[in-house]
Amino acid sequence: MALALIASPRDLDLELSGTVLGRRGFERQLASVAEQAYALACARTPDVLLVDVYLAGAEELVRRLRADPATRELSIVALADSRVADPREVPLLKAGANAVLRLPPGPGWDERLMRLVNVPVRKSSRFPVSFGVAASAGTVPATGLNVGLHGMLVETWAELSLCDEMELAFHLPGENTLLRARGRVVRRGAPRQYGVEFTSLDGDVSRAIERYVRSV
Repeated sequence: MALALIASPRDLDLELSGTVLGRRGFERQLASVAEQAYALACARTPDVLLVDVYLAGAEELVRRLRADPATRELSIVALADSRVADPREVPLLKAGANAVLRLPPGPGWDERLMRLVNVPVRKSSRFPVSFGVAASAGTVPATGLNVGLHGMLVETWAELSLCDEMELAFHLPGENTLLRARGRVVRRGAPRQYGVEFTSLDGDVSRAIERYVRSV
């Protein structure tokens, strides 16, 4: 049975029971304080951690989990209220949360969460990427540092902001086919590095990435 660890000072069980977390055989475990959440994440290795923006110490919790080799690859989702951006979610994304899901759950909520459960292994390499951001003119060169079915880590001199939408074009190492995808900046990594979540990926591109990450 998959485990979803929910770190929140609020009782979200009823609200989340109507989502895929209540319909797909998930075990749901609640941690009401950050220290408890960290201990459970280390001890139980959940399939996904949902961190409420209202949790005291939420940013530090995410940083600790990303710094710990035992939990570094954990899929972390920030939970925020309303349909518009909450300023409290930005520090969690900067600390390493994979994405933000808003409450109450709406259309597409379950699908987005399931994409983040057990985030597939990414393959590290260095490959050329170019992208265009809606707010800027022309394309910008970048280097892809890793790639998976749901996103990539890019390094670029350009200054990007969280939630920037972009069109990407890239060649995977050893491949001649130019691949294209749409993405969104969801977190900042090291200086000049950004985590990009794919928002649109056609079947041919998805299959090419899958072949690449599964290759030896």
